[in-house]
This record gives sequence, C-alpha cells and structure tokens, in this order.
Amino acid sequence: MSTSRVDRKFMKLAIEEMSGSRSEHSHKADPLVGAVLVSAKGNELAQAGRGSLRVGNHAEYLVIERLSGDKNLEGSTLYITLEPCTSRGEGKKPCVEWIVKARIGRVVIGIPDPNPEIHGHGITYLLDQNVDVDFFDQDLREQIRRENQDFIDHYMDLSEEKQLQEEFEGSSEREQEPVLSATVDDFSWDAIQEYIDIRGKHFSKPSPELWSFFHKNGFLSIHPKRRTYVPTIAGLLLFGESPEDFLVQSKLKLEAEIGGKLILEDVAGPLPCLPEKIEEFFSKNMRTYTEIKGFKREAVTEYPLEALREAVINAIVHRDYTAGARVLIQMTPKSIIIKSPGYLLRPLTLDQIRKCDAPPYSRNPRIAETFNMMNLMEERGRGLKNMRDLLVKHGLRPPRFDYESGYFVVTFFGQELAPGVIRIPSELMAKLNNRQQELIDLVRNRGRITSAECAERFKVSIDTAKRDLKKLVELGILEKRGLGPATFYALIGA
Repeated sequence: MSTSRVDRKFMKLAIEEMSGSRSEHSHKADPLVGAVLVSAKGNELAQAGRGSLRVGNHAEYLVIERLSGDKNLEGSTLYITLEPCTSRGEGKKPCVEWIVKARIGRVVIGIPDPNPEIHGHGITYLLDQNVDVDFFDQDLREQIRRENQDFIDHYMDLSEEKQLQEEFEGSSEREQEPVLSATVDDFSWDAIQEYIDIRGKHFSKPSPELWSFFHKNGFLSIHPKRRTYVPTIAGLLLFGESPEDFLVQSKLKLEAEIGGKLILEDVAGPLPCLPEKIEEFFSKNMRTYTEIKGFKREAVTEYPLEALREAVINAIVHRDYTAGARVLIQMTPKSIIIKSPGYLLRPLTLDQIRKCDAPPYSRNPRIAETFNMMNLMEERGRGLKNMRDLLVKHGLRPPRFDYESGYFVVTFFGQELAPGVIRIPSELMAKLNNRQQELIDLVRNRGRITSAECAERFKVSIDTAKRDLKKLVELGILEKRGLGPATFYALIGA
C-alpha cells in the first residue's frame, strides 16, 4: 500500500468513529471499531462506529447497509479499524459477506482480530474474493491496539503453550495443494531452467518428462476434473512468473522510516528471486558508516547484510501460507523487524530458537529443500548460529525472537558498539576534508585535543583549527568540554 495523505485522513477518521463505539455486553470487553466508506471517486459516503446507531450493529454493516443502502458501492474503499468478522450469530450475515455483496473493491484494515476463530480468516476471505486488502500506518495500528487492549487481552490470556497447541503438529500439507486456477503456462522458464541446471537434469521445455519430474517433486498436481497438470502452491511460489496473482500473501511488504518519512514498497515474484530484491531495499535505505578501530578506517553497513538475508529467507521459507497475511519487514532508526506469519511448529520452542539450538524443521519442506539445493540457505541447522555470530562480530546485539499476534518476529537492534569502536555516518564523512578526517583519527587515538594542539599538529592557524573543531562539533562527531583555557574536544560519548 502506498499511503497517501487521503488514505491517512480516512484512517484517522475511522479511529475517531472507533472511539465512539458502544458495547452491547456488560460481562466482557467488546471491540471498539470504526468504519469509513469512500466511493471509487474518493468521496466520503458514510462513517460509523460499532453500535453507534443500534446496539450490536457492526460498523461495517452500518456504513454499507444502513447508511449507504441505496448507493452504488462498486469499487469503493472501506477503512475499518478491525479485521471484518467471518461468522456471527444465527440468522446474521458476517461482515465479510456484506463487503463482497456490496462489490467493495478495497478494504484497509487497522489490526487483525485477536479472536482465533476470526484472526486472518477475514483477510483471507476478502483476498479469495478478489478484494484488495491493505493496512493502516504503523503508528495508527498501535493506537488502535492501545484503545482495544481489554478486548485483545481477553484472547491473549491464553498461555503461549495453549496457542502453540492449536498450531500444526508437523510439516504442512498446504504447500502440496493444487492451485486450480493456474496452469503450467504460469511458470517462469528462467526459474525452471535455473533449478533443473542445479539438479543436473536436461529436459526440453515444455515436455512430458519435465512435467513428470515436477510432479514427482511436488511442484505439480493432477487437476481432479481435467486430469491435466496444475501447479501446486509450492510449485507456483518457487517457479511462478507472478505467484502473487494467485497467492496474494506471497508478496512481502517493506517499510523504512527515513528522516521522519515512511518509505513503502511491495516485493513480489518467485520466492528464490525475493532475497536479492529485499537486499537491494536494505542497501538503499540502510545507513553506512566509516568505522574507526585503532588506526584502521573502513566502510561498513549499519547491519551485516548476510545476517539479514538469513532472517529474510527463513521468513519466506518457513512462514505459514495458509493465512492471507504477508511477511512484513520494518526498518526503523533503531532496529529492523521481520514478521513472518505463523508460530513455530511443534516440537520447536522459542527457547530453542533463542539459544540458536533448533533442529532443522520446516513447515514447507519442499520449499526449504529447494532453497537448500539452490544454495540460498545456510547448511540446515546452522543458520541461526551464523546469524547471531555475524551480528556479534559486527558489534551488535544478538537478534531477539518473539511472537506477536500470529507472527513469528525477529528483531535486529542497531548500533551498540564494542568499546574502542567508533562509527561515523558516511554522509557526514563526505562533508569533511582530509585534514578533518585525520583530526578524527587523532582524537580517537589521543582521547582528547585542544585547538592549540590541533593547530600545531596540522601546521595551520589557530583560527583554522577552531573552525575544523567547530565543524566536527556541529556535525555531532566531537563535543566541546571544559571552560576557558581548560577547553578540549573529544569524540561524542567517549
């Protein structure tokens, strides 16, 4: 989703309506839900909060049926603070059905419903009905969560162990399911050629021998009626020209907060092609530094790309493709967060993952095996240790592993450098002349310097030395300490 000022305006309006919701129960917390309906031309049609007109009325029903019942809603956009429900009491139509019946073209959702009977199912239903689904901005999602904390806590009171018991016992059969709307013509020949080359096979494209080979490897299934080959989910994800046309959840959503602005990008295509595209996003939006360690200076990235790549591949390969949720990657000024739909598979535990001592175990074994054959993954069982070691070697903390609202979350933390290591952003170094760069090295090794010492060392006037030192202070590299004749300069934080 490319968030525009118009989108954000209606998101905020939906939150205002949410705050005025009225509960129909006294013995439990009901969700606060707000909805705003906007025509295909961008005109506001209706807005309402849950129960604002009648007790128990859902906000979606109010804006679609009660307030816009006589209007043409085809192609309209619904901004709703909570994932639409997929089931209601006897004789009541769930909100997802009202949305589809009204031919609404796009739904922008605040947060998924924490109720496990609805969580993710509303999003999946809409996607399956060719309704575009997007999400509120992150800061607004956090606001919705805060105001609905009692409702969320009602479902989060289940222990972690109980939540895990509701997950898969082992590897999923989902990846072997056929995608009946796809055909072998939806495959990418380049992707197929790369794979069969790695396997050391030689097939004509297309040929019965190639399709038989793919069938044996779980990439093709037999259509139950036409008795022809059709791609499986694994086959389409690995070799599809545009797998997102059939499996919308295969797209990755990337966010980068740079200078107070949010950069958004969707990444799609065959799974083996995604890591390189995401690495380009990291490289484009990640800060680079000149690292000073002793007398040595070298250019480094904020995070080791190899460690990020390992986490991204894990998210792509091991995620749950059952739900409509996407992998979400968020770059903030202090961290990188990678969210992958689905919890760990039993018997894997968070404790094992946190100790980087987890056995090789995958929800999608055919996809995982293909990535291994194509040398896109570390040797199985060593990826987590390698990720941790790369971060520590880079002077950063080990990653943190958690669960959050149906996602497995990996967090990389920013600069917390080892003693004696200094990193200066490359854009600042580019503003310095050679003498000023050497001055930084000098301060690094001496610990401090005065303007007189600077002038003597570089054979410049005292005024030139003061200008150099002042510039380094203004750029946030040095800081001025002491008063009067006792004034000296040192690296910030040293």
